[in-house]
Amino acid sequence: MSGIEIPKHRQAWSIYASEVPDFGDRNKVPSVSQLLAWAYGGPPDIPAVQVAMDRGSKVHFACQLLDEGDLHWPSVEGTDLAKYLDAWTEWTDGVSDFVAIEQPLYGTIAGIHYLVRPDRVMRKGKQTWVVDIKTKSAVGRPPTASEQRQHALEVAAQKLAVAQRLGPVADVVGCCYLWPDKAKFVRYGADKDVDDFADILFRWTERNEVAVA
Repeated sequence: MSGIEIPKHRQAWSIYASEVPDFGDRNKVPSVSQLLAWAYGGPPDIPAVQVAMDRGSKVHFACQLLDEGDLHWPSVEGTDLAKYLDAWTEWTDGVSDFVAIEQPLYGTIAGIHYLVRPDRVMRKGKQTWVVDIKTKSAVGRPPTASEQRQHALEVAAQKLAVAQRLGPVADVVGCCYLWPDKAKFVRYGADKDVDDFADILFRWTERNEVAVA
């Protein structure tokens, strides 16, 4: 096993230990999801949300295996999961390359680090896309204005980290909202989104510094 190289997207966050010594301390190096939950409030701990989170985890992992070429199709054939995979496959038609799949990254703003894991960095034609996958139930509604605002900030943080760690500056950033029968892409990426995310990061950092003091 010692001769097997583990892909970067399956390595632990500890790959950044030398670059970001405090990467394991969320009081010093927060994740993007942590920052947005602090700014907007986290989802309620109720059965419906737990079911949605479980569905999202399964769909994300299945799509990851599919894009890596490791999915065992007979294990999902005929299931609701296969419907999401079909919708994802149809939407990704035309993707020439997956630059990064669920790869752990970190971004830096004014010397302050944060952790993030973009779902996909892909090439479509001559463009680089940063895409976050959001799953919906069969009767799931489109995202509300508040949810779209958070999603815009989330992909803005991803775009910055991708540019800093992987090199390409994304031409398109947004979310692919995935239902079992369709996929809809919503493009975000206003310049102000990065500034607004930076403001949340700065305010969170100041609050933590005051709490420690």
